[in-house]
Amino acid sequence: MLRYVAPATFECDELVVGATLEALTFAEKSSLPVLTNGKAVYFSHELIDGKKKQDEVASLKMAATLEGRLAFPFCDKIFLREGYLSIITSTSSQKLYFDKIYLFDGEEIENLKKTIVRFDVIDIIKKRYLLTPLQKILETGEEKFIKRIEFGKQNLVYCYSDLTKKELSSHDYTEFMARKKAAWWFKENGYKSHVKGNVTKLKHFKRLKRAYYDLDLPDNIVDKTNEEHRP
Repeated sequence: MLRYVAPATFECDELVVGATLEALTFAEKSSLPVLTNGKAVYFSHELIDGKKKQDEVASLKMAATLEGRLAFPFCDKIFLREGYLSIITSTSSQKLYFDKIYLFDGEEIENLKKTIVRFDVIDIIKKRYLLTPLQKILETGEEKFIKRIEFGKQNLVYCYSDLTKKELSSHDYTEFMARKKAAWWFKENGYKSHVKGNVTKLKHFKRLKRAYYDLDLPDNIVDKTNEEHRP
């Protein structure tokens, strides 16, 4: 756990940085303190075992708080300095010296040297006159663009892609093309209007992106940003 050294200065042996399910589960199993800037990690539609992932994060953070493992719960920003972390809140600045960090989210520390490798892209499409199938998660067989389609609530369809930064700026992978490709895939695979006389209509609603990074880290920070959640 954290130890007091001097006013606004603390130290610890090992520390988990991140608020993903992987980070909080690892910290709980290892009895390690957790540090996070408090930003939401998951999108509102992302579920695990039928529950919103962000709600599960909130539950694990509350458990960490009750156990005294959530460090600096009002943290707004984290900066890496020489041998310590600078932790900024709305009213103060603290120093936390550490021996080792397990890093689960490259966006937690503001000044890390990082290069974007790829993006998870989720195109949200509103459907009309398209019956929601019993099988709500469909694999399209594509390797990059519209790899998976999920049917959600309120007539929303989530189309998942795996794109590079360069591909994101290409016309071939725009929001317009995502809607067109989804419409083509539905037609090719027999997904039609469930209302006689009406044609299926799709409207692009929103595009979400999550970046993945190649991180340049010092030896005492372990990169665990690609860990998968295992309950």
